Amino acid sequence: MSDNLRLLLVELDMIKDDEIIEPDAEDIPEDIYVGEMTNQERKLYTLKQEARRAAAQSEFKLQFNRLDEDQKVAEQINYARAMSKADLLDRLFWFEVNDQHRLWDIASVGVRRGFKVVKNEAETGPDIGGFMRHMFGL
Repeated sequence: MSDNLRLLLVELDMIKDDEIIEPDAEDIPEDIYVGEMTNQERKLYTLKQEARRAAAQSEFKLQFNRLDEDQKVAEQINYARAMSKADLLDRLFWFEVNDQHRLWDIASVGVRRGFKVVKNEAETGPDIGGFMRHMFGL
């Protein structure tokens, strides 16, 4: 296992319940309640939000602070790492949500205040069954 993966697992494990970041999105009328985020999903969401914050801080420093060339390069690396980590955690978070709540066939899935997982069936996911029938003559 890579050092980065090990570190990520440690970071997730170290998040305490009182450090969890709650989604701030409000319910909308089209939402269909699916369930609550699991503790693991809450931790992934929190770590993802922390990485996004770190990227935003680096971006702010790059835009508004006077940095010498070495500082600028170091901050650009910090920004790239934080954005890459946030993107990875975002994909992992949504993988976990879709898997835990069996939402792979739903195109519009969200999380809301109160750690709610919701779907919106106005849009549906890809017609995997139709695709398989078409491709393989099933």
